[in-house]
Amino acid sequence: MRTIKLALLALILSSVAMFAQGQQEQTKLPDLDITFVAGDFAIVYQNLASVDIKGEEAQAFLDVQTFLKPYIDNMVANKTKTDDPLKIKVGAQMANSLYVFANRITIKGGEAQNIIRFRKAIVDAAQATKATK
Repeated sequence: MRTIKLALLALILSSVAMFAQGQQEQTKLPDLDITFVAGDFAIVYQNLASVDIKGEEAQAFLDVQTFLKPYIDNMVANKTKTDDPLKIKVGAQMANSLYVFANRITIKGGEAQNIIRFRKAIVDAAQATKATK
C-alpha cells in the first residue's frame, strides 16, 4: 500500500514538473536584435557610474556592465566611428535593464539626444519583435 502511494506521489510530482517546465518554455521572452548608434552606446557605458541603484538592483547593474564591456572593447579595437551602427542581440531582461538604467543616467545636456536614441533603439527592437510574433 505504501509503495502504491509513493508511486502515485512520484507520478503526480513528475506531471507537475513537466507542466511547469512546459509553462516556462512558453513564457520565455525572445531575444531582441537592436541596432544602436555606436556613440550612443559608448555614452551610456561611460555614464553608468552616475546611476543610483538600490541594493536589489546591484546584480542587474553588474550584469549590464559586464554585458556592455566586450562591445566597448571591440569598438575601441576596431576604431569604430561614433556614427557607425552597432547591431547586437540582447535578451529581453537585459534589454529591460539597459532601458531602465539608461533612464537614470546623469548626463550633460548635449548628450540628451544620444540617450533618447539609445532608448528608442531598444523600444523599436521590442516592437519589431512583438510584430513578428
